[in-house]
Amino acid sequence: TGLRPGEARNLRWRDIKYNQAADYQEIIEVFVHASHSKVNATRTAIGLQLAAFAISLLQFARRENGDYCAEDDYIWCDSDGRLIQDFREGFNALIKAAGVETDSMGQKLTIYSLRHYYISSRIRNNVDIYDLAKNTGTSLEMIRVFYDHVPNSERLDELTKYRQPG
Repeated sequence: TGLRPGEARNLRWRDIKYNQAADYQEIIEVFVHASHSKVNATRTAIGLQLAAFAISLLQFARRENGDYCAEDDYIWCDSDGRLIQDFREGFNALIKAAGVETDSMGQKLTIYSLRHYYISSRIRNNVDIYDLAKNTGTSLEMIRVFYDHVPNSERLDELTKYRQPG
């Protein structure tokens, strides 16, 4: 979804709505409260089909176990239903077990790396940066500053499309 870790951490089940895209893919709409947003703005972020699938699997498992799946329950909670305060420890254990603690440049991956990956991959897939900025709750300037590394060679189709003026 491209959410910041703090935005994702504070999600409750009531903040998730399943929907269908124009191509009938199941997607999710994620309501981000201003109180949990870095920029203090409320927004609805649209999540990809894979995000909808992953969240629906978690929701199904929670329901099967009768385990913290009420509207007001946190999505990311501990075994007692309490809000997870920090994703770092779990994320670090996960990437260590997977053997992928660093990126291709040798930089340590962090939970925030997921947001960076999402934004970079959406740019590579020719998502309009205005739409991307709005969905991720950032500015066009921040996308330009932090994500200008996506090479034009990965955007050939978008850069060579002919659009009829008007």
